[in-house]
Amino acid sequence: MDAIRDAARFLYRLIVLWVVDVISLLLTAAILPGFEFQAVDGSSALVVAVAAAFLLGIVNLLIRPVILLLALPLGLIAVAMVGFVVNTVALQITSALLPGFLIDNWWV
Repeated sequence: MDAIRDAARFLYRLIVLWVVDVISLLLTAAILPGFEFQAVDGSSALVVAVAAAFLLGIVNLLIRPVILLLALPLGLIAVAMVGFVVNTVALQITSALLPGFLIDNWWV
């Protein structure tokens, strides 16, 4: 019974975090110029945002722990700064892999 309860908690947490990621990406697209979702092949921009949140989660799962582990000996401020850079790289990778997720300018 504990295994089922643990699996249900994990699934609930995954769904909640995924929804929060989608909302944060959509809010970012609404606020920042040049950060947008476009409908692709008959799918809506919302579907592209959901796919972007999923792909961004996978990219962060793969690259973030390794890079932050390498930055850990440099101190807390270095880890925080590297975290921002890692998020930027993850967004760049996600934007390159997913059609309909466009970021025009990275430095403004």
